Amino acid sequence: MFSWFGFSLLSAFSESLTSIVDKVSLDKFLKNAYLAVVFEGFFSLVIAAIIWLFFGPFSFIVSFPILISVFAGLCETAGTVLYYRSMKLEEASKVIALLQLIPVFVTVLAILFLHQSFSFNQFLGILFLVMGAFLISLKKLEFKFTVTSVLRIMLLSAFSFAVSKVVLDYALVSLSFSECFFYFLLGFGLSSLLFAFTKNSQIAFKQAFAEFGWKPFAFFFFGQTFFYIGIFLEFISLSLGDSPLVSALRALRAFFTFGLAIVLTIFLPRFLQEDIRSFALSQKVLAIVLIVAGAFLIR
Repeated sequence: MFSWFGFSLLSAFSESLTSIVDKVSLDKFLKNAYLAVVFEGFFSLVIAAIIWLFFGPFSFIVSFPILISVFAGLCETAGTVLYYRSMKLEEASKVIALLQLIPVFVTVLAILFLHQSFSFNQFLGILFLVMGAFLISLKKLEFKFTVTSVLRIMLLSAFSFAVSKVVLDYALVSLSFSECFFYFLLGFGLSSLLFAFTKNSQIAFKQAFAEFGWKPFAFFFFGQTFFYIGIFLEFISLSLGDSPLVSALRALRAFFTFGLAIVLTIFLPRFLQEDIRSFALSQKVLAIVLIVAGAFLIR
């Protein structure tokens, strides 16, 4: 029988598969970050409908917990838009590594607004995470190191996701998980669908459909399935093990994404290509080690 540790590893691996599918979809098929947001929003509404069928009906009488659950969904949309923009500009392994900065902002926001305590280990964890994020964002150009614009985008993305998580934590005090998750998905899904009305999204959809038919969209939804499987596995591990450790193990998503990216670069380069020269590999390995170590310290 699987332990919480096994389910946590499977969760991180499942979500890393989603990261790879996201990158391939944006590079080869969808070509537009907003279009990816639209399809993820549609998928989240499908999940919300399933939750309604199995755990509903839920009240639509407006209350503060419901409003902040929806607000968390809006923050998730903002973070998702920035995430896909970064995926379009940068390697998947680097983007996912930078995504692990979320615990930094969660810790700071929890201290400021939820009045949680702050330990030396958490301070050290934040330091490691920031060092790892800075290191993986450096580009070596003519013997000079420059910080990429993706770092700035992903800082905003990580902050948006962190606000979403802290707000949900507050909402869960008054709402059941299924109810809170339903309103969260509703806010995320409906706000994401607004990007369907942008001209660039409509053009990208027509081009992708004309060239590939429904295959790109089926491929993207396939990746989203892995993401929700990862979330489901995470909840199983949370029910069996220690919550801080389970959350910290999510940082291994960066390791799995890195490994999958290398495998695809070597064996299937027509789908995905990352820089696997010795300097780039050393830089990524050191940065991801710092980030994972920081995630364990900050838990």
